[in-house]
Amino acid sequence: MLTLSGCGGGGGGGGANSPPVLVSVSDQQLFEDTGSIIGTLSATDSDGDALTFSVSGTDASSFTISASKQLSFITTPDFEAPTDDDQDSVYLITVSVSDGASTDSESISITVLNALEGRVVDGPVSGGSVVITGASGDVTEGVTTDENGFWLIPEAIDGEDLQIISTGGVDMATGKSLANLVLISDVPTDASGSLNINAITTLLSVLETPEQKASVLASLGIESTPADLIGTDIWEAAISGDLASLAAQRVNAQLSLIILTTQTIIASTAGDSSDLILSVLAVAQAMGDALSGSGETNLASTDFIPQVITDAVAAASPDVGVAADVVTAVSASLADANTVLGDESLDPTSDTAAGISGAAQADLQEAVAAVSSGQSDVEQFEQDTASETLYEGVPVEEGIPDTDGDGLADTVDSDDDNDGVRDGDDAFPLDTSETLDTDLDGIGNNADTDDDGDGVLDVNDAYPLISLGGLTDTGGDGRPNDCDSACVALGMAADTDNDNDGVLRRELAQFETGRAGW
Repeated sequence: MLTLSGCGGGGGGGGANSPPVLVSVSDQQLFEDTGSIIGTLSATDSDGDALTFSVSGTDASSFTISASKQLSFITTPDFEAPTDDDQDSVYLITVSVSDGASTDSESISITVLNALEGRVVDGPVSGGSVVITGASGDVTEGVTTDENGFWLIPEAIDGEDLQIISTGGVDMATGKSLANLVLISDVPTDASGSLNINAITTLLSVLETPEQKASVLASLGIESTPADLIGTDIWEAAISGDLASLAAQRVNAQLSLIILTTQTIIASTAGDSSDLILSVLAVAQAMGDALSGSGETNLASTDFIPQVITDAVAAASPDVGVAADVVTAVSASLADANTVLGDESLDPTSDTAAGISGAAQADLQEAVAAVSSGQSDVEQFEQDTASETLYEGVPVEEGIPDTDGDGLADTVDSDDDNDGVRDGDDAFPLDTSETLDTDLDGIGNNADTDDDGDGVLDVNDAYPLISLGGLTDTGGDGRPNDCDSACVALGMAADTDNDNDGVLRRELAQFETGRAGW
């Protein structure tokens, strides 16, 4: 039992004692993480005796009474980590007051309510405005993320098809203010725990079916369900070294850069008529369409990126066009940035990653805005966004090599061996003589005598880069005896001379038919 003595004010003469009267506390409710104070205790005593307040009962160990008679939790309660006896977040206590001779008590319950809470992560985003929206508009008051990107909405949320939208803020990893940053996440119907908002959840928010969401996550190489991803603080888990979260944060950084850059293009070309949220939704939808059912996708691909930019601009600003050479140039710069951000050797929470993202968030966006609006040309853009210019000053760990001697450490170089093929597309990023390994046998195609690994040497193989798989090839020339629709789709055709004797199958068939009639 916890007790606190206080003065009742006055008295104490002879005669019968008048018991103190506790002012009712009543049952209480409060949202988690909003504070620890329940209220101030008070009582009356007609004798003016000194009074002692105490708390007892099943869950008394979670509470304290201050010198000013405030009843409080010892530590701020967390709905997800209750400390009450039966761990249902309903704390049962008895509050008492005593004058030394008589006592007045009240048994109360204090219920800790589950608040909607989570984190906004590009890097952690501080000062972002977070609101819950539904079909009819905003359903909560907006709140602001703290210095680590965390937010909490102390309201009971009802409804279906709700989303969390975060706007603006400062990326605390890069230190860059991102006024145009918009990130979105669905609110699961059984929302509990932490709900996280990032570029990956933004992409998932525009997809309609669980199958689509699962397909897109698979295309991104993320082994997680949509619900688990929304519930995971990938930044914190990445810092702790979780491999899946490290990979997810690399993807997050890449997607975020595509979204931000395409937003910049739309805002620069459409001007005041552009809408931040609509433009982000357009980019997310374009990415979702490109990723759905596509197999694993390289987010540094100069096929994927221009497709997304072109489709998003057309959807968000159908009356505005962007020159093809501008799209090509911007896509190439994005591909360079996403190549280094997606490098598996890069810790996405490191100072190096922050330096790369920071340059892309600031200097790259300034150059994109200028070339998109016609204030500069493509040649100037390419000069301004060359890797050696854009990433100058990015901190790099000691001992990182510069394989091609171009002045860029491999960590910030999108083409380590300078062979003209970005590392993400290069099977041998440190070997200038090799870029492809069709059969994944560890031998580059230039040195491999059987590129497709089907047992037919390239010099004899009609399809040296298409493996026969299990198809029969009597002639040993790389042409299958028979070729069904799947085979044709690969780019092959059936052999017309299976045994390579110079007699075509059609001619042999005619001969056999004629002989049968002799």
